[in-house]
Amino acid sequence: YGVLPIFGVVTRKSAHNKLETVDYFKELALQIISTQVSDEMNIARLLVLAEQQNIKHFTIQLPYSLSEHQIALIYTEYRKPVSLHQENDFLQVRF
Repeated sequence: YGVLPIFGVVTRKSAHNKLETVDYFKELALQIISTQVSDEMNIARLLVLAEQQNIKHFTIQLPYSLSEHQIALIYTEYRKPVSLHQENDFLQVRF
């Protein structure tokens, strides 16, 4: 597992070099997350990045729980099939 400090992203991937993959994902995530866009847009960007990195499941630790409207906006922004499940301040993502 790896945690991204901005959102607290926890990643899980079945690969030979899990640590390298998680570190690389974190490094890329820090480059695409922006304070200039909404949290929903940043999460959609993380979904695209995870898909590109062939990460099938990860959890984002948020500073607050998302509303149903915010989750709907993420689905709208991402535009591809994805499962988002929220438990308190954690958003579980499954492709």
